[in-house]
Amino acid sequence: MADSKLTLNFIEAPRLSLAEQQEIEQKIEIESVKFIHNLVRLGAFANILGGLFYITSIYNPAQKILIITWYTLLVAINLFNLAWGWRFERGPAEYQGIMLCRKGYLYIVTAICLLWGSIGILFMKGADQQMTTIIFLFAVLICFSFSTAIDLYLGIVSILCLLIPTIIYHCFLALPYLVYLGKIPYQNTSLLTAFVVLGVFMLITCFLGNKIVIKLFRLGYENALLCRKMENINSLLEQRVQERTSELETSLKLVSYQATHDLLTELPNERMLYEKIIHATEDATQNHYKFAIITLASKS
Repeated sequence: MADSKLTLNFIEAPRLSLAEQQEIEQKIEIESVKFIHNLVRLGAFANILGGLFYITSIYNPAQKILIITWYTLLVAINLFNLAWGWRFERGPAEYQGIMLCRKGYLYIVTAICLLWGSIGILFMKGADQQMTTIIFLFAVLICFSFSTAIDLYLGIVSILCLLIPTIIYHCFLALPYLVYLGKIPYQNTSLLTAFVVLGVFMLITCFLGNKIVIKLFRLGYENALLCRKMENINSLLEQRVQERTSELETSLKLVSYQATHDLLTELPNERMLYEKIIHATEDATQNHYKFAIITLASKS
């Protein structure tokens, strides 16, 4: 039981320090701005072409000035969007500058979404124009929801700016029917329900998509940081092994030198001692013989 508890605590322990986690969060913000920059720059051309296709589909001579004015504003905002992206590319790659560009993208996307959201108010004359407008508004809503999923705040703002103008306008149109007749026309009810349901669905999708994308970014940066730390640890261990090996080699050389020195020093001393012992033995033997001869001679 204790082992499992210790194991659980070890697994749940944070792998990165607070400073490293803050660094990862900052990198995620920078990468999200770069990703949005690429998408918004691509979306600028998509908005211009999509807007051209839309005004061609709903063109009505009675609304000629309104249609041209709307498309001119759409082109102008998207050209400003491209200019802002060019400034981002030419500007310094610092954190404060990148966050400033992110704020600029927020304002630009808000203006573009409000302009697209206004088509549910401006171009709803006749059944054909109304159906075309609803289809385009749904398509634009889906495109903006998925393209801004990496930035949750930007995604929520884009969805609300696309839907709120149309919802408020149709609620305002349905208000007299509700006051005087006590019911809302079926057409307005179905349209409002469709926009509200789609809006809620896209908000949930944007929220979940943002969590998944941010999680993938965070895992990637954490793995890269942990791999770099492992490389540093391996290099440190390799350095320590080399130092220890060098110390052992030096110690072995010293031991070998000392043993050789002792062997070369003690061997001549032993040989000299051995020679002295032999010489002393021979002298003692000879002196013993001399002593025996003198003793025998004296007795005789």
